[in-house]
Amino acid sequence: MKKITLFCLLAAVMLFAASCRHSEKTIVFQNYEYEDNPFAETDDTVGVQFSIKIQLPLMEKVNDAQRPMMQAMTDSLLTRLLEPYYNGKAPDQAIKDYCDSIRGEFNDWALLDDPTESGTPNYQWIQELSLVPELETEQMLVYNGSIYAYTGGEHPSTTTLLFLFDLNTGKQLTEQELFTWAGDAPNSESYNAFVELMKGMIRKMCDATDDFTADDIDWDNVAPNGNFKVTKDALVYHFDVYEITNTNAGPIDIVLPNHEVKQFMKEGTVLYDYWFKK
Repeated sequence: MKKITLFCLLAAVMLFAASCRHSEKTIVFQNYEYEDNPFAETDDTVGVQFSIKIQLPLMEKVNDAQRPMMQAMTDSLLTRLLEPYYNGKAPDQAIKDYCDSIRGEFNDWALLDDPTESGTPNYQWIQELSLVPELETEQMLVYNGSIYAYTGGEHPSTTTLLFLFDLNTGKQLTEQELFTWAGDAPNSESYNAFVELMKGMIRKMCDATDDFTADDIDWDNVAPNGNFKVTKDALVYHFDVYEITNTNAGPIDIVLPNHEVKQFMKEGTVLYDYWFKK
């Protein structure tokens, strides 16, 4: 009985150790938020509405070994989202500088128009930023960012920014690091096969939706654009409005199952290991 008990205890310890080795890291995130809505009281208000929501690793909760990687990732994210107002500043200061710059630009435009026309789109701008983590694994982190701006005109502009980071280095993983065709694009057979895979997925989307048809797609521009994220089982390329549509069909996400993408991938990357060496 003692031998059986000892065996069970050792088995439990080994199982726990194995689960710890394969458990996902947990990064503690800090929220940076700024809200300013001058239009809440009256539609005639002149000004800019801001809504900013950013989540970044809390450096106080990062160990010394990981801090350089977390800082490198933070620098990349804020430089892209707040360019050119970041430059290594504290996030709160960078956000303030960004908003002050937008207000200054708004005031310059407002001086060009008749101030009696307050309340028109020219006198009410909207600026929204978001940056949130979507998927965290032991070695990777996926971020989803969005920039929304309305400064008058027929419609606002929305830009989606997707990021995949290697947590071992803090560097963003691009197509160059992940795919065998990256160095030879756009002339290699592998690259052309990847493009055909993307087009095939769009054709399936056209058949499955009423939002757009094959005639709405600008097929010449369907190609890897560097703006992608990953899920547990797929690679997702994002295209904003008008990037690959010749009408206002809206943004399009091309979802490529990982088993379809495997043939184009470099082995040994953190993404390859995550998908295919579990």
